[in-house]
Amino acid sequence: MTRSNFSTLALVAALGVPAIASAQTRTVLIDFGRGNSTDGSVIRLSDPNGAERWNDIFTPTGTTFQTFDQFPAAADLIDTSGSSTGFTFDLVSNNGNVPPPTTSLGIGGFSTPPSPNTTPFPDSAVRDTLFLNANAAGADPTATFALTDLDPAKTYTLDFYGFIGSQLRRDNVWTVNGQSVTNNPNEASASVVSLAGLTPNGAGTLNIDWSLGPDVAGVFDQGQWNTLRVLESGGGPEVLIDFGRDDELSDPNGAERWNDYNGPANAVPIPDPMDLPSDLVNMIASDGSSTGFDFSYVTTDGAPLPNGIGAGIAGGEILDPMSVPFPQTATRDSLFVNSEGRDTEVTFELGGLNPSSTYDLEMFGSIPGFRNLTEFIINGVSKTLETSFNTSETVEFTGLTPDGNGVIAITVGTIENEDESTFDQAQWSLLKIVETLSGVVTGDYDSSGQVEQGDLDIVLQNWGTGTFTGDESALVGGGPFDGTVDQNELDGVLQNWGSTSAPDFAGSTVPEPATLALLGVGGLTMLRCRSR
Repeated sequence: MTRSNFSTLALVAALGVPAIASAQTRTVLIDFGRGNSTDGSVIRLSDPNGAERWNDIFTPTGTTFQTFDQFPAAADLIDTSGSSTGFTFDLVSNNGNVPPPTTSLGIGGFSTPPSPNTTPFPDSAVRDTLFLNANAAGADPTATFALTDLDPAKTYTLDFYGFIGSQLRRDNVWTVNGQSVTNNPNEASASVVSLAGLTPNGAGTLNIDWSLGPDVAGVFDQGQWNTLRVLESGGGPEVLIDFGRDDELSDPNGAERWNDYNGPANAVPIPDPMDLPSDLVNMIASDGSSTGFDFSYVTTDGAPLPNGIGAGIAGGEILDPMSVPFPQTATRDSLFVNSEGRDTEVTFELGGLNPSSTYDLEMFGSIPGFRNLTEFIINGVSKTLETSFNTSETVEFTGLTPDGNGVIAITVGTIENEDESTFDQAQWSLLKIVETLSGVVTGDYDSSGQVEQGDLDIVLQNWGTGTFTGDESALVGGGPFDGTVDQNELDGVLQNWGSTSAPDFAGSTVPEPATLALLGVGGLTMLRCRSR
């Protein structure tokens, strides 16, 4: 590498960002639409009672906004765990005013949801919309919304979905930080579209520009926006597994970011456990990235069972509404374990995990019928789930540490009871995995307890080589080293400058960007002197 390139590297270092602390991935869901709670027997809100962990931006009936104040802004959005985020969502502009003579913005009415609903969102979220109208020929309406109070040191993925079940509409175009995606809201082609790796401005804001695609003859001049999913990434990944039928996949086209552990399309149990679905290898995270995590069947607690175990449909009915933030494709079918009159256990392994991280696991199971309690056992701790007609309950294990090989074993089975009308069967519909990077601060390559000049020196002294002399557990994502000291290692320092894990540094001062520039230039100067 030339000296001029090293100088460029110093200038990059001069753009240091504020210190951050690692935090796990979290998800925020927004449903746009009408707020009357039912239409006949159909629930319109995605969170009518505050338990479904959606954020409803709605008006009581179909509405065209005449002023900015009429837009139902949402403050302190909740995430899918039900926790407060502090995020806000509001309208910023609509072609200069609301509504301008040639455009209009408002909450749309009711339409039949897509069939089948292969989105990661419930029917209550995809059947009503926010609309953007071109009220005159040749008009190009736009509206800008702001997601605010985000963390400037984290990155965000935004998933957009627009759908209408009647009359063709123009394409939706969403633009953030100069990146754009297009969605055709018409039923035959509607799909979720995403913008990933988005960084808020220094005030913690992402502006979302919404416009329409080209005007096409015979197509109504209107855009439809049903849902927005916000995924914040600042630490370990979130991984989702759907157990069930191979014709009820949660990720049939690889775009919904689920890992499908699927079996035969019929409900016949599999007599030989070895005929369970193939292992999941290098599972994807909910932001679409690879994780290196694996999921595999290990053993059952005896010989092959007379009635077997298997992955299959759990009754074939959809329990609606579901009070969990998971799609119907994931909640309606399951992995089931038949007990044949005795307690039965099957063990699976999560592998490829980071032994220095901790993991939170959330399980859900449901069936429109009476079943025994489903039991989950991890590290000797047992928790039970009532899956009969379950629409809201989950089981959670938090702060789990993998063994030295990066493995967490999960045992699932049934608990017998005396009720002869209850079928002896366990149900497991889905698994959510969240990794929390802990114990080591990303970028603290010299293990000093703080990301500082010594860590920048390690990067500069090894730049462009295949040798990394620092602590690999402090690499971005927890390692391992990818083979070349480059931008990835530099990002670990710059994005975490001043972060600390050691109490001795609790009162230490984080350098300002200008100071960081001098540190970077000083380090480069020393390196150049050594090379002469």
